[in-house]
Amino acid sequence: MKQEQTLGRAIATLRASKGIRQQDLAKKIGAGASHISLIEAGKREPSLALLRKLAHALETPLDELLGLSQKLASGQRITNGRH
Repeated sequence: MKQEQTLGRAIATLRASKGIRQQDLAKKIGAGASHISLIEAGKREPSLALLRKLAHALETPLDELLGLSQKLASGQRITNGRH
């Protein structure tokens, strides 16, 4: 699995575990819901600035968000945003 796909899955997992809709997350960070959808699907790679905004909006440290992505890449199962 590509890195951007696992990062997208990590973002989607955290977002869903917090009960946040894509539209609401997009509004919090000043992006379009379609952009969030593309990131979560692994079709777009977020910039570092956008990653920082996403982490802040998801109330998760950036290094934790990236660590979750690495765990997904290694095949570890993630449930409810916990790792």
